[in-house]
Amino acid sequence: MRFSFALLTCLFAVGCTAMPTGTEQPVPPFASAPASQDMSDRDAMPLVRVPPQGFEHCIRGRTGKVGRTEVEFDVTKTGRVTNVRVVDSLDPCFDKYVVRAVSRWRYSPKMVDGEALPRYGVRSEINFDVEATG
Repeated sequence: MRFSFALLTCLFAVGCTAMPTGTEQPVPPFASAPASQDMSDRDAMPLVRVPPQGFEHCIRGRTGKVGRTEVEFDVTKTGRVTNVRVVDSLDPCFDKYVVRAVSRWRYSPKMVDGEALPRYGVRSEINFDVEATG
C-alpha cells in the first residue's frame, strides 16, 4: 500500500497551492509582484508546512481517498499559527494529527503599510489518499 498526502491551502489573496508529503518543507517563493504593487502590503504567505504524522492506524486496510480535514487558523504578526480548529472532516481519526501539524506551520505575516498584522480565518484542506500496490 502506498500513501500519498496532498495539501491544499487557500489564502484570500494568494490562491491555492499543492504540496506532496515529506518532512518540514519550505514553500517555494511566489513570483515577484508587478512593479506597480506596493510590497509593503501583502497577505500572510506560507514559509514552512509540516505534514501530519502518526496517523497510519487511520488508513490501515483502506484505499482511495480515506480522509479529508479542513482547518481554519490565525497567523500572528510574528508568523506563528494559532487557534487551529477543524471546520470539516470526512474522518475524525485524522483530525488531531492535522491540528498538531498545522500548529507547527510558519508564515510570513500579513503586511499593511509596512507593518506586520495578524491574519484571521486562514483555511487549509488536507487530503489523505491511499493507493493499493501489488
